[in-house]
Amino acid sequence: MVFEDVFVFFYIGLKNKFLFFIFYFLFFFIFFTVFGNLNFLGNEGLKCFYIVI
Repeated sequence: MVFEDVFVFFYIGLKNKFLFFIFYFLFFFIFFTVFGNLNFLGNEGLKCFYIVI
């Protein structure tokens, strides 16, 4: 299942901060692309996104 895969990646990420940040970046990139509608967010949304990273 997808949720199990996400949990495994997240669990591994907790043990390896580098992998965690890669997963974190990919997750939010996919999240904003699929659910956030980048055209709606515009530059302001991307600025907040990069500040978080």
